[in-house]
Amino acid sequence: MAQARKRKRASESSKTTTKQLAFFAALLVLIGSSIGLYLAYEDLIGESDVEVIV
Repeated sequence: MAQARKRKRASESSKTTTKQLAFFAALLVLIGSSIGLYLAYEDLIGESDVEVIV
């Protein structure tokens, strides 16, 4: 019985750790995409002296 409880606790702990890692990964993706969108917006709207040579 004690071994069954230990396995159940280990399984629950593993699931919790997996959920926490998934949340952290999603948060990093959100931050990265926000930075990418900001840089793209600044590149499109920014005032820069760019000459287009055709």
